[in-house]
Amino acid sequence: MFKLILTIAVVSLGLSPTSAAHADPYLEGTAQLAALIEGGDLVGAQQKVIELRALYSQDYALALQHGWLATQLGATEEAAAAYQRAAELSGGADEADLGLALSWIELGDERAASAVADIDDPKVRAEARAALDAAEAATAFEFGASGALFSTTYTRQTARDSALGVQASADFAWGPALLDFDVRALSYGYKGDPGRRNQAGASFSQTELYGGLGYAALDWGVQAQYGTVFDASSGSDVQIVGGSLRWSPYGDLVLEESSSFYAAENVHRLALSWRVPFGDWFTTFGGATQFVGSDTYSNGFLTAGWAADDSALWVGGKLGDEYKPVYLAFPAIFNGDELLEFGASAGGSLALSERWWLAASYSWDRLELDGASADAHTVSVSLGAHTWE
Repeated sequence: MFKLILTIAVVSLGLSPTSAAHADPYLEGTAQLAALIEGGDLVGAQQKVIELRALYSQDYALALQHGWLATQLGATEEAAAAYQRAAELSGGADEADLGLALSWIELGDERAASAVADIDDPKVRAEARAALDAAEAATAFEFGASGALFSTTYTRQTARDSALGVQASADFAWGPALLDFDVRALSYGYKGDPGRRNQAGASFSQTELYGGLGYAALDWGVQAQYGTVFDASSGSDVQIVGGSLRWSPYGDLVLEESSSFYAAENVHRLALSWRVPFGDWFTTFGGATQFVGSDTYSNGFLTAGWAADDSALWVGGKLGDEYKPVYLAFPAIFNGDELLEFGASAGGSLALSERWWLAASYSWDRLELDGASADAHTVSVSLGAHTWE
């Protein structure tokens, strides 16, 4: 990466093999150096520039050229020493400061940040800053945790009239490697039978456990997830497997697949979405198709919002039938027998400090079962912390 960022051309230093006057040792030596580089003999060129620097120790161009050659050959410590000397001789030329910053970044030297700050040209400094951020992210360990409370009220529903739930999440990142765990528990209230919760006497009507393992690079990512759901109202388990692929040429294009395995049926869901940024604004649109035996269900969704400084606002809607869908991004499963016909949602998050955040959301879903319609209104509040290193 650093070799691509730092491309100091030989011609920029005035090293031309055809311009040397053989009577001048300096011009003759730099001409030989240029000829070696143009001929692809970088090892020979490295030896030549070392010889010339021993004779002309105050020459900035030779020190800079030495740093470039050492970078190409993977001799990063040698490159850093040469660039440091070039920076001293030039009084802080951007070419030397950039070479020094990138060398120290690759070496993991704590002085890299100050070297980046010394670069005067904003564009060159931003390039070095991006390299420093990428290097730090590749080796950092981060931990995040959050908790959520949510409440659902059902109207015109023949069985359930309410649901209360809690969710706890923990996320770990070692550079690009990701690991996450989630537990979600719901307790339903039933019309005409306030004391009924389940058939097994458990504290919750539905308990969900999820785990995910992934890899997130700048331009792409992949994640595999597994979940298990114990539905105490029926005494049966549901096993969930799924995964997602992300490609980010512009925004985030995400392909997601999940399969839910019930005792009596299997539900497979395939979804494709694209999150497109417009400065601080963004829109996400896509669609999903489910396969349940010989039945197929399809829907589309659209979300628009604003995100900046670790805070965000969004509003969205969806249209089309869904049956027991799994949403891996949350993660969560809608485990009722009703069809979800359409819905809308809105929410936001607020950075309380450098580490802590607060989020809230509201969603409305139109449900249909055996020709009868009902509505589900859900409110959730979340509190979390991130980047605990």
